[in-house]
Amino acid sequence: MRIASIYFPRLLIQIKTKKDASLVGKPVAVHYSRRIVDVSQEAEKHGVKKEMGLRQAQSLCPECLFIPLDRENLELAFKEITETLFSITPSIERDGDFFFLDVAHISDEGIKNIRGIIKERVGLEAKIGVALRKFLSKMASILTDEILIIPAEKEEEFLKEIPIDCLPFNEDLKKRLKLLGLDKVEDILRLPSSFFYVYLGKDGINLLKLLEGSKEERLIPIVEDFKEKIELSFDVPKESIYDVLSEIDRVLDGFDEKRTYPSRVELFLLFTDNRTLKKEFLLKEENASKDVLLIRIKAFLEKIKDNKPLKGLTITLSEFERKRGIQLGLFTFRKRDILSTITFLRKKYGRGVICEAFR
Repeated sequence: MRIASIYFPRLLIQIKTKKDASLVGKPVAVHYSRRIVDVSQEAEKHGVKKEMGLRQAQSLCPECLFIPLDRENLELAFKEITETLFSITPSIERDGDFFFLDVAHISDEGIKNIRGIIKERVGLEAKIGVALRKFLSKMASILTDEILIIPAEKEEEFLKEIPIDCLPFNEDLKKRLKLLGLDKVEDILRLPSSFFYVYLGKDGINLLKLLEGSKEERLIPIVEDFKEKIELSFDVPKESIYDVLSEIDRVLDGFDEKRTYPSRVELFLLFTDNRTLKKEFLLKEENASKDVLLIRIKAFLEKIKDNKPLKGLTITLSEFERKRGIQLGLFTFRKRDILSTITFLRKKYGRGVICEAFR
């Protein structure tokens, strides 16, 4: 299998600057739970790094713009990336900011086009590494400026030149290796296997397994999300919000009778002047229903009521799950650990679910 690693450097910063172009060229850091999770190049020049505490980062670069992590926009970005990659190959695995693709059937020229496709459809810059092994493709995507395709006969040579700093291990392990004068993987491979077991312990065993790799790697594919698409076209354009809602209500008839509901809804509007508008809703309510969806759509339509009449719309329902009311019954056994249960439920369903869960 030939594997391509698609890597999005400074992904959170890219998402922020895509949404707000005024941030381009400025020192920006994204934080979550008072830790820095991503930094722009300008902030990095001032010493701000990922995993650094927020207070320390603020002291190093007071002029830096510290922005909280926006999980909803991150989810939408991952969704757009995944949909784009599914149009290229059906076999995709995601690991954090990396996506691994089975590209055995794609030529080198076709692989080079992937970067442009991602930029055009998602608006994000990606780097691509290709090798027979997942680890090597990942390293290639990190070390390249754009695209690096490693021929099978060159893989061992490439492996030896990988810097210690690029290995996916904690900083403590990297420091220990550097103190021994080890700068590249080549230096590590010269050591006897006993070194990994005795000096590095479990970390050393994991490192050795990673470097030895497997000749028959397999991806753990993402399952493509089932979607239900509903298209409406109006012979007489709709000017009234309530007329539009009435039509949507009609086509969603039976929505509440299903034992599943969509947690993601995409609304695509087509106006009489041929302008289009797209809006995505994430249904996080503990009792999501057709009525909840209609209220969200109504609020959105009221914001754009000055637009031209609608001549058509498309509703795409995806990420179907069991109803939240049914799901709550699955977690009663967690009552002994109330704090973790509350945290779990609030994170997944929102704050209002707690009363229902423990009634």
